[in-house]
This record gives sequence, C-alpha cells and structure tokens, in this order.
Amino acid sequence: HPAPSAARRQPHLALGPEGAIYRESALATESRKNLTHPHNKQSKCIRALLALYRVTGKDEYFRRAVKLGVRFKRTLRLEGELYRWHYWDPAGEWDRKADHPKQWKHWIGAEHRAGYHNLTVAMAVALYDHGVVFDRTDMQRFVNTQMQVCWNGSLDNPLFKRTDGTPDKQAFVASALAGFVPRIAQFFYGEGRTAERLKNKDHPWRGGVEASSYLLGKYAGTLSSKPMRANYRKQFEKNPANVEFLRDMESNAQPKSAE
Repeated sequence: HPAPSAARRQPHLALGPEGAIYRESALATESRKNLTHPHNKQSKCIRALLALYRVTGKDEYFRRAVKLGVRFKRTLRLEGELYRWHYWDPAGEWDRKADHPKQWKHWIGAEHRAGYHNLTVAMAVALYDHGVVFDRTDMQRFVNTQMQVCWNGSLDNPLFKRTDGTPDKQAFVASALAGFVPRIAQFFYGEGRTAERLKNKDHPWRGGVEASSYLLGKYAGTLSSKPMRANYRKQFEKNPANVEFLRDMESNAQPKSAE
C-alpha cells in the first residue's frame, strides 16, 4: 500500500462495480479538494500498481489496477470503430463545486497536451499487456483514433489533432501504440529520432530522463502487439476469488456508445 503521506495526497476510492479512482487530498484547496484525478494521472497510478504487483505478487496491487482500468474504460466513447475520450471525467458528487453544486470543479474536454494523450493511451496498453480489461479489439480502436483522427501518418509533413478533431501543433502520437503500427514505431524510434537522441546525449534532461523513456520504449519489449505480460493474470487467477473478481469487474468494463 502507499505510504500514509502518499495516501493522504492521493486517496484511493472504490466505486463498486464501476471501478475506482485516485483523487486529490481532502486537505487541498477548496477548488481541488477530493477532486478526481484526470486520466493521465490515473495512468501513472495504474502502471505503478502493475509494477508493484510484478515485484511483490500482492493481489491488492493488481486488484486496484484493474479497478482503475475499468473506470477509465467506462468513460470512453465508442464512435464507430474508434474511441474518443476526455482529459477528465467526474466520478461523483465530490467533483461538484460546493458553492455551485450544478457545476463541476474541472472543465471537461479533449486532452490538450500531447504528453497527456500518450499517458492515457499507455494506461490501456499496460492493462492489455497484462491480459486484463482491454483486449485486441480495444487496441485497434485506439489505433483507429490515432491514425484516423490524431495524426495524418506523415513523417515529413505531420499534422496533428486532439481526439475531438481540434488541430494542434503538438505531436499527438502515442508511443504506447508503436507495437501495433510500424509507422508509429518509425515516428518515435526511426533513424531520425535516434540521431536526435544521440545529438542530445549529454543534455541533462533530454539525454537523461527523456532518453531513458526512449530506450525503454525501443528495447524493452514494447514493440509488440501481443500481451507480453499476460502470465501475470494467470498468476493472479491462482486464487479462485480473483477469478470471480475479474469476471465481475470486466463484465462492467463497457465503453459508452456515441450519443
């Protein structure tokens, strides 16, 4: 479990069959008190929980990751054969303003930063990689969003859009999908990007933190469309109670239909 101080900052909240969330502390400012975290932050929590499960084998970590993933999937909007999603979605009454209860504390709209876009997609891919919540059909829907909405697929004259179709100068391309689309792998790990990384190898940020993410993405087995860690689901299911848990949670992991 998180250390007590961390738990106060990001209390975990179960939502029954609808999954779970992490949210701001009750000690935060009024405008952010108990506020449900946006999807990119939930993504960081999920991937940390999955890593903790791989290291410790403690079922609670895997359970929490599944619950968070179920909640995210329930916020997705299925339009034809692609997904659209918001940067943030309210999860309960705590997300309403105390002095204006009909208003949400946070704005609702498409993700406005490319880094957030990448993090959110990475959440679904990480769960798919562990064999839970998201399947190959889901991955194709994220790919369709990426290639039909967010990027024109060009390496020489790329054009980018947010998931709602709003043009943007930021590179709205999710590296987490590199294993599913060779073009995306080329965008992130091709000769041009490798040369750029080498040029910045001595830079304190681009040659350090950013380079680490690049090397993990290129060489740590992420360039595969197969769920490489599905054995962890099998490990989790050795407990019969966990089999029932997954069945119940995944039966509620249904995206919204387009209105």
